[in-house]
Amino acid sequence: MKIKISRIRHFLETMLLLIVLVLFIATLPFLFSYGRPSNVQYYSNIDEPDFKAKHLYKLHFHSENIWRKPLSYFRQIKSGEVFKYEEGKTARYYFKQAPRYFGVSLLYICAAGILSLTAGIAVSLRMADKKSNPVFYEFLSFMTVFPDFIFILFIQLLFFYINKLLGNTVIRLYTSSASDRAVILPLIVLSIYPSLYIIRMIGGQLKDLNNQTFISMAHAKGLTKRRIRYFHLGPAAVQFIRGDIHKLLALMFSNLFITELMFNNKGLTSFLFNNIKHYNATVNTIILMMLLYLAVYIIIQLYLFLLGLILRRSLP
Repeated sequence: MKIKISRIRHFLETMLLLIVLVLFIATLPFLFSYGRPSNVQYYSNIDEPDFKAKHLYKLHFHSENIWRKPLSYFRQIKSGEVFKYEEGKTARYYFKQAPRYFGVSLLYICAAGILSLTAGIAVSLRMADKKSNPVFYEFLSFMTVFPDFIFILFIQLLFFYINKLLGNTVIRLYTSSASDRAVILPLIVLSIYPSLYIIRMIGGQLKDLNNQTFISMAHAKGLTKRRIRYFHLGPAAVQFIRGDIHKLLALMFSNLFITELMFNNKGLTSFLFNNIKHYNATVNTIILMMLLYLAVYIIIQLYLFLLGLILRRSLP
């Protein structure tokens, strides 16, 4: 009973901390502004740069917004105004706009996650062989040294060069409208870097595991390399990834921010940046991104569970 109470208490404390963190993050764009103070009039005939620098243009800190914005958010929940925002001069209802952005981000990140997990585990299992080339593993590990933004930019420039070389659009480089989305290149970009991370994360562990005594005994009993690779090493690879699943998801979400902005995809992160000046919409979008993380976590865990079953039932 005491254990259950402590778990409930820990859950409530975590939720409270998340709520405070969300409200604070959404308040950040409203804490600072750059411009003229409201109590200083602008005189067009004054051209002295010192006067303008001291009196007209300053960085202002609005500390009152730390509590005013969250209080205003909670007051508007009852009336439903918290789910309304303005896009230009047009009033929008949040839950009529946000779900489609949520669906786009969920589709991209889940598809990329499944591709990166499949490719990363397949390459790691192949490299776990004693006769595998260590230079290839070191090369893949070296590729993860580059920042993800530089890596994504390099891939985009590479496909731009390929399109220019062939004289036609092989892969669309960006999204020009809501109905005309770039699909293949964002998936490639979202998949390659996590795949390299998986290979670096579990490649060495699987190689060490392949040198263990029970693997040698399996070889001595006449088990095929395929059986050992998929029945023994495969489930171990799945467990290694489950141990670092949050790091992998954090990497994928950071890449999602970059790809949706670079390729102009209408996902949840682009929706957040386009409505960053609307406090209510910002808070709602951050909460929705937490739900997106939870949905992706559940889907990836289910895929890893199914992948583990498939590897164990592989043919000898």
